[in-house]
Amino acid sequence: MIVEIEYYKGDTLLQGQDISFEEFQMQIKTLEKCYNKSEDNFVELLCSMYHWTVVENGQQAAYVYDRDIEKCRSIH
Repeated sequence: MIVEIEYYKGDTLLQGQDISFEEFQMQIKTLEKCYNKSEDNFVELLCSMYHWTVVENGQQAAYVYDRDIEKCRSIH
């Protein structure tokens, strides 16, 4: 499964295990509460906590999280 994290530093694609949209939302909600804003380690922490891997290909993301507006959406 591919998910996309959109934010001011650029968009990041992550690959990981298939999860429901609700589970993705819960991961994001949990992370927003605990990541270090001064270090801006959101993607690194997401990968570490939930076993996502950064990928550099053009696959279509199933879910997208826009960090600027703090909203998740499902592409399907």
